[in-house]
Amino acid sequence: MEDDEVKSRVASLFGEDVVEDVAENLMKRVEDEYGEIPFIVNYLRRKPEVLVSRAIENMQVKKYMKGISSKVVEMMSVAAAVALGCEYCTDLHMRAALHAGATEDEVFSAIMVASQIAGASKLALGFRGLEKNR
Repeated sequence: MEDDEVKSRVASLFGEDVVEDVAENLMKRVEDEYGEIPFIVNYLRRKPEVLVSRAIENMQVKKYMKGISSKVVEMMSVAAAVALGCEYCTDLHMRAALHAGATEDEVFSAIMVASQIAGASKLALGFRGLEKNR
């Protein structure tokens, strides 16, 4: 989808003059939730219509996470970021987990779970490749 089409769709939902105000409001909500403004969100501030459309998508996903606290979501995010090897994501979600009330022991546990899953997936990939190619 081209930038103009995204801008047009978002403007049709909120009105052209409102998109920047909505984006600023979202920035404040994200900062309250995370305790900071993540790099990606801050970068998307340059294109408020994209920021708003991404925020709508994220809100839809969160809508279906009933019964999961923000602390648990951040612990899951720590584990995923560690398993994926994303240093910036790991740092951000560790801070967000602590901000949401996680203890250092809980973050440590999430890291250990992630390392077990990531390590096992590498072993499975390697062993399957070995079996297939022997």
